[in-house]
Amino acid sequence: MRVWTLSASSTVRRIAKDPVGSIFFQLVRLDFRGCDDNWSNLLMHVLRHSPVLQTLNFVVLDYGLSNWNLERGVKVRWIQPSCVPECLLFHLKTFEWKEYNGTEDEKQVAVYILKNAR
Repeated sequence: MRVWTLSASSTVRRIAKDPVGSIFFQLVRLDFRGCDDNWSNLLMHVLRHSPVLQTLNFVVLDYGLSNWNLERGVKVRWIQPSCVPECLLFHLKTFEWKEYNGTEDEKQVAVYILKNAR
């Protein structure tokens, strides 16, 4: 079983730009920490290339919720993708969002994931 903890940082962005077939193909659990304004693009990239993902543990470190990156004032920035990742359609069984604050953008992300997970 492959388990990764990713945070939206320059290191992870480099990983995501590499060929992903062998990196994420067997991933079944992802602990994802979004901590910059590009987190949603990275998350969707990983989800698109993780067809058998079963568990997504998720936290977006937002201004006011954490001391992480307070000077940059990271906010949830969500743009709904045009196609649903395979893992959501067929395999995701567990979705946990820590530090959920209930903002309108956070609700959009949660609704998208829960609506498309089958």
